[in-house]
Amino acid sequence: WLEPDALQTYKFGIGEGSYDIVSAKSEESYGYGISYNGTSHADPVIERRYDESCPEDLIAADLGYVCTAVYKKSMVTGNGIWFPEHLAYEDIYWQRMIKFYAKSAAMIDKVTLHHYIHEESTINKRNAPHQTDRLTAYERYLEESKDKGFLEKYYRQIMNDAMETYFFNSYFAFFINMDNTPDVYNRMRSTIFTYFPDWETAYDDSQIPMIFQ
Repeated sequence: WLEPDALQTYKFGIGEGSYDIVSAKSEESYGYGISYNGTSHADPVIERRYDESCPEDLIAADLGYVCTAVYKKSMVTGNGIWFPEHLAYEDIYWQRMIKFYAKSAAMIDKVTLHHYIHEESTINKRNAPHQTDRLTAYERYLEESKDKGFLEKYYRQIMNDAMETYFFNSYFAFFINMDNTPDVYNRMRSTIFTYFPDWETAYDDSQIPMIFQ
């Protein structure tokens, strides 16, 4: 659910710089407590800004969830960036592709969205076959990134994200949501070597989040 002033928060961000993407924070509840990731009732403050002077920073930026952000309509419709159909984890594809077309973005240090996480949700449902859709969604992102020249232009940023999200994060999700980890290692290994043949020497693993370590 949204904070009553959520739209006002986004309007503040848009007015601060006519950004293509304005994102805010979320508050997640797991039923046994609430994890705060930002301020909820304070005045909005721009925490980070991204612009054309360093597009690599925008591509590498963590802008939160799709549902905690607003996007310039012309950027979406003008470039035909749609969610892939009949896939779970479709946001893995979309929220990465859209950043290639954004010239600016802002992150606001204020909670707009409250997210209750429960065991039967799409993401947490145990042993659901759609858990492997996260791989399919990311593979589609990599394929289009290569076809459109983005992979060559932002190679290191995409590689670092692929190792964290496609590889580490996916296995983490399989371990905690499935009784038997699916046999996807060869598929994942092949994908990494296909798009990042030099990853063993080029990848900087110093920023791997502790939760995945």
